Amino acid sequence: MEDTSQRQLNTMIEYLESIPEPTSSWPPGLFEDNSYSRWAVNYMIALVLAQPEKTPARVVMEFEELMERYSGIANCNWNGRDIVMIFDVAWREAVNVSDILRAMG
Repeated sequence: MEDTSQRQLNTMIEYLESIPEPTSSWPPGLFEDNSYSRWAVNYMIALVLAQPEKTPARVVMEFEELMERYSGIANCNWNGRDIVMIFDVAWREAVNVSDILRAMG
């Protein structure tokens, strides 16, 4: 992996580590939000590693677009859970990571 890409990947890992690990004592909404946030950033890291031919910024941008599209069509509940929330949180985290990578230059 190229130096710039490696730095971006390391930054994504640092960002993931900055998101608190949820515990069972947390209120359900906060637990879900942090769980989904950690999942989304973990998934973006996995996508970056699986697509070394693309820059991390490109991979994250594609994930951001996909999550935005999914949140627009997932207007349903499943077993009482708000499915849209999963995609909204993933989209928000993709935007956060994109902003961080963009600020790196």
